[in-house]
Amino acid sequence: MKAILRHIEVAKQALSAQEESFNRSRKSGMAAILDISSWFQDEGSMGDLSPSEVKKVHTYLDTAATNICYIFEIEVPSFVSRPVSALSAFEQTSFLEGSFLSDSSPDCAETEEGFTLTPLGRHQLMNKMRKFDVMYQGDPDLQPIRSFENATLVRLLFHFCNFINTQYGPNIQNLCDRNDLIGRMSQVYFAPPLPKGSKMSSPISLTQRQTLQRPRLSLRLLASYRTLVYLGLLYLVLSLWRGISPVGYLFCLIGLVLLYGFLHALTHRSSIK
Repeated sequence: MKAILRHIEVAKQALSAQEESFNRSRKSGMAAILDISSWFQDEGSMGDLSPSEVKKVHTYLDTAATNICYIFEIEVPSFVSRPVSALSAFEQTSFLEGSFLSDSSPDCAETEEGFTLTPLGRHQLMNKMRKFDVMYQGDPDLQPIRSFENATLVRLLFHFCNFINTQYGPNIQNLCDRNDLIGRMSQVYFAPPLPKGSKMSSPISLTQRQTLQRPRLSLRLLASYRTLVYLGLLYLVLSLWRGISPVGYLFCLIGLVLLYGFLHALTHRSSIK
């Protein structure tokens, strides 16, 4: 990682040197008018990059260096010239920690229903003085429906999973807390919880946050067209090969899921403490 950071530093130094050379070579006044060659040159560019593009490259390099330092938990080097506000890299890029608010976000107050705009925040938003960053880092099951997903299935599966998680949440928690084979198999089938001390980076209600802090059922994968195509092809193959019926195919899928969970539980340790 140090070698990568060193390459980023060298790239930033090259950009800075190019900027300085460009600024020194610029002419003004009568010298610029008398220099006929400058009439046919683009003074707003530095080699293959324009000044605005150079600034963007500086930003991209700083962001890349900051993200690398966050992922590998190392100190941000001194050549990073644009640390984003006063927050650490962990707080700005982590899915689990920090606030979804940035310096450019409207003024908000945290309530039981999530972050709510204050009167000052509404004024800032209506007058386009500030705006929210367009990104989502909350409940994965509440992400916008993608083009490769069936909208009806996404909604039906969400309501079904929400009912199961609400009614049987403590039972699911007890299953995943077991230290035996059943507990490890349960951890395969249920989505892992978020750490209790974590703070979601998108505004969600207190009830949703509590649900995410324990193991839960998530079946959104089944709404993907790719998953549906795979299941359809598997049924077609088994139907032509063994003449299996839809009911038999359903039991076959259940058996495969149980076998996968059993093998995974035997070869992996518990992930929920």
